[in-house]
Amino acid sequence: MYNKPHPNTTIDATQLKDDIIRRCYSNKLAGNIEKIQPTDNLSEHARKMEGAIKEAASTAIPAKRIPKKPWISEETLKIAEEKRKLKQAKDASNVKMQEYKDLCKNVNKAARKDKENWIQKHCEEVEKGLEIDMVERLAQQRYRQAIGSTTLLDQFIQW
Repeated sequence: MYNKPHPNTTIDATQLKDDIIRRCYSNKLAGNIEKIQPTDNLSEHARKMEGAIKEAASTAIPAKRIPKKPWISEETLKIAEEKRKLKQAKDASNVKMQEYKDLCKNVNKAARKDKENWIQKHCEEVEKGLEIDMVERLAQQRYRQAIGSTTLLDQFIQW
């Protein structure tokens, strides 16, 4: 199988908290900046600086996989990565084939569970929003009753 780069990866900037990665990044960046020749064109110089920063970041900072679906968790991505590695060796024996099938089932179960949790979380947020909206409407009605009618329509209805 081919080890082609995944388009759904991004540079994990939180890894810069690690001293080793930060030092490696700063060394790469310093080396890249030293290689840049000064130019009179400011936009050209900015483009070269941007390229130096991106190149240093891509080589020194590990990439983080981004799930294609927003509900996929990190644990599910780890199981999927194990499954992907085992896929290459599944034809070697029946045991490897069975392990691969089990991992496929585990990935699907975990993805379904993640989706259910994601939907549940969003439903709770919507319900809280509706409750807040209902409380605000009730407060407005009580306010109108306390101070009297404020709109012409309210005055007409009371009359």
